[in-house]
Amino acid sequence: LAKKYTDNPEAYQLYLQGRFHWNKLQIKEFEKAIVFFKQAIEKDPNYALAYSGLADTYHLFPVFGDFRAKDYRPQAKQAALKALELDPNLAEAHTSLAKVIYEFEYDFAGAEKSFKRSIELDPNWATAHQWYAELLSASKRNDEAIKEITKALQLDPFSNPINVWMAVVLHRAGRSDEALLHNKKFNELIPNEARFHRYASFFYAAQGKYDQAVEEYLLAAKATKDFEPESITKLKEAYEKGGWDGYGRMRQEIRLEELNAKQAKDPNGYVGYVKAMDFADAYAWGKDKEKTIEYLNKAYDERDKLTDLKVQKTWDFVRDDPRFKELVKRVGIPE
Repeated sequence: LAKKYTDNPEAYQLYLQGRFHWNKLQIKEFEKAIVFFKQAIEKDPNYALAYSGLADTYHLFPVFGDFRAKDYRPQAKQAALKALELDPNLAEAHTSLAKVIYEFEYDFAGAEKSFKRSIELDPNWATAHQWYAELLSASKRNDEAIKEITKALQLDPFSNPINVWMAVVLHRAGRSDEALLHNKKFNELIPNEARFHRYASFFYAAQGKYDQAVEEYLLAAKATKDFEPESITKLKEAYEKGGWDGYGRMRQEIRLEELNAKQAKDPNGYVGYVKAMDFADAYAWGKDKEKTIEYLNKAYDERDKLTDLKVQKTWDFVRDDPRFKELVKRVGIPE
């Protein structure tokens, strides 16, 4: 808190309010954060830190809502570059830029350079360690990723995204039991029933513990109320009759019905649009190789986040397909 980077106390308070809403990781909160960061800039047009906050907020809109990456990520980069123009030694701005060029431009080397510069400038900026850990994990540099995410957690133990990524990084490193344990500890720290069951389902499925995975997913579905009761019944019956594959086919069917209805309601995407990646995920549940690869390539055209292709188990069933290998190469994920 000592690092205000502005002599205007009002601008500083507005920046803190912006970060408060940004940390909630919800679209409505992002909209509030944008307002506060812009007000901070109005109070002090040279306030680089506020531009960095703006960049981080624009970047996350397509992650947490039905928004086009091409509409928001260029704004994120512009704000990050403005922050660096005002203060080339601002750690947060280097982190903001790294996030954009990693997930939108697929520039792993450039992003790593910016993350390292950020950490060099301020070793205590937790978000830099977290986002750098994500890049390292996607590159299968597991030991380094665990080191960075552990540092992030030490710096900000109550952070929602850092705790989530601690579990994900452990899981990707083949330490799923530890991931499950951390997921439990995190839920005791900051209870969230839907999140807890969703991630538990994910980790159990990766271990081949399908009974527990289905049970946890259905508990998450009930908690979020994303599914109608009849859909939960269908999933349960599909698993009982057809095992994990039958359950996957039913998840595909339910999800595609939902996505197609959304697209039919708003075919031009004026309110929101249906991401190609959402379709790719849905077809992956039913192990539809042709459709999955088709929509993954469309996701590439949309510049969606494809940096995790090599480590996400979702794509295991297409991993040996030459078209998938070519896509991984185009994204530029390090060997």
